[in-house]
Amino acid sequence: MADKDVKTLSFLQRFSLMEREARAADLKPWNFHENGKWYREKYDEYGLTRPLQTFCVFAMIVIIAFGIWTLSGPI
Repeated sequence: MADKDVKTLSFLQRFSLMEREARAADLKPWNFHENGKWYREKYDEYGLTRPLQTFCVFAMIVIIAFGIWTLSGPI
């Protein structure tokens, strides 16, 4: 699939395509460095880097807010 075609797909469709490619590539779990390079290239190819970063920042903010709320104790 051409790079421009992939960018027009929804996030879930792009993620699903990348997951199929990962299964077809037969990545070995003990090859952390090679797997990391492969996934970095695919995240860039499918345009998933920014959505993943956004999700991680959102999750971090939620976790920090929950931690502060939990540690603040009863009011």
